[in-house]
Amino acid sequence: MKILYFGSDVFLPVFNDLVNSSHEIVALYTYHDAKEYIRDENIVHLAQTAKIPVHHDRISDDAMIRLFEEGKIDLVISAEYDRRIPTPKIEKYRGVNIHNSLLPQGRGYFPIESRLIQGYDYGGVTIHKMVEAFDCGDIMLQERFDISQEDNDRILYQRCAQIARGMTLSLLDNLEYIWNNATPQPQGGSYWYLPKAPDYTITTAMTEQEIKHIYRAFGRFTRVEYSGEIFAVEHLVCYNKDIVVPLDENHIVVPAVNCNIDITLQKNII
Repeated sequence: MKILYFGSDVFLPVFNDLVNSSHEIVALYTYHDAKEYIRDENIVHLAQTAKIPVHHDRISDDAMIRLFEEGKIDLVISAEYDRRIPTPKIEKYRGVNIHNSLLPQGRGYFPIESRLIQGYDYGGVTIHKMVEAFDCGDIMLQERFDISQEDNDRILYQRCAQIARGMTLSLLDNLEYIWNNATPQPQGGSYWYLPKAPDYTITTAMTEQEIKHIYRAFGRFTRVEYSGEIFAVEHLVCYNKDIVVPLDENHIVVPAVNCNIDITLQKNII
């Protein structure tokens, strides 16, 4: 099967499986922005190593139609790609999206972080048909999993990627059957919007519980506001205020309501 792949490092294991399968990846479309939380360096390196063309621009509607009509691709796979992908209404079109939530709940950006910040104890992965409206296509495959209090955003991203590997291979083994028997999404559901800065910013007015809740959900996306500056967090640990923590240029200690926060900084100050 000839596949046109749109994605980033989030589902890198899926892309790696496809590279090493009997299927052909015609090209990779990704996006590169040094300020982006979601990265693409690893998937680009893998594609280049496998001599797969890499595109950072957008594909047009006409180009997508030509690829299908001329038999140059059989399937579009989208996996954590942040731009609109054409979904032409032609008979040959087949396009699917891998989404880190149990649709129709959790449409939109950052479903993992939103699920954690809202306190859900379960999550899942959905593969659905791509249509004009984001995350609204018929459901082809879904898998649910439990979320424990020890799980954080990094663990859930890895779990979703591993689950998506098996789902994607199952889909490709039975594409026409699964495509023809896809289920329309139930009415309702929810759309989880891109978090705003206060959602992932820690301040000195917060308690240890509030700090850990934000960091659990947002990980390296977390920011700390202190002394008039915003710092990007690489890692953080909360300590009793009586404990003295040795510091270096990569660390700061921020006093909070009932603890001190030892923060390992990312290289940049926002």
